[in-house]
Amino acid sequence: MTNPKRTANWFAISNSRCLRLTITAQTTQQLLESQLVIRRITVAQEVGEYVFVLREELEQYVKLFMHEPTSGEQIPSSENQVAEVFCSQILANHLQPTISLSRLTAILAQAPNLFLPPTKVIAMLKTWGFLTTRPSSELFSFSLPNIGPIIAMVLRGRKEALSFIRRKKFKDVLEKDLLKHKLKTSTLGSKFHMQDIVGAELVRLVKTPTGNLLQLI
Repeated sequence: MTNPKRTANWFAISNSRCLRLTITAQTTQQLLESQLVIRRITVAQEVGEYVFVLREELEQYVKLFMHEPTSGEQIPSSENQVAEVFCSQILANHLQPTISLSRLTAILAQAPNLFLPPTKVIAMLKTWGFLTTRPSSELFSFSLPNIGPIIAMVLRGRKEALSFIRRKKFKDVLEKDLLKHKLKTSTLGSKFHMQDIVGAELVRLVKTPTGNLLQLI
């Protein structure tokens, strides 16, 4: 329903803003999650990879997703209703990055003006890619449609940025020098990947008289 390029642009912008919050201390992360400022989104369930996304922008993305039909057809009101319930009921009432089938069903059962059965709503959210689950599991993870190719690009860019630093004599580099480096494996830009490796705590940011220095950890 939505095109991968637009998803990539939104993902890069949203996560750059989120990383600027400098979520390094666990207490800060938990506080932001408890206040519904950010959402933890699973991007690679098999290995437990996740990202933090601003809840406000996640809801904007859901609306963008719903209002981009593939061939100009009108979106059924039932689909808009499910998207609205996902934002106003599920995201607003459940903080954790995963949700059980029983909890999900209970939230949907109490949702006002929802005329679809919970099983139908859950099936639609899974089809769209906002919920994922393993076979024979009753535990769902919040996810994003079309996220696979984008995450692959993030990981390739991360690997290249770290390799660039690793080749330096003392395994560190000035931030400005990394930002000037044009990555060959990602179109998300050096600034995004600099924020990514700092946020992932793969490098240490040290202030020096000549500028910020990125040191491998």
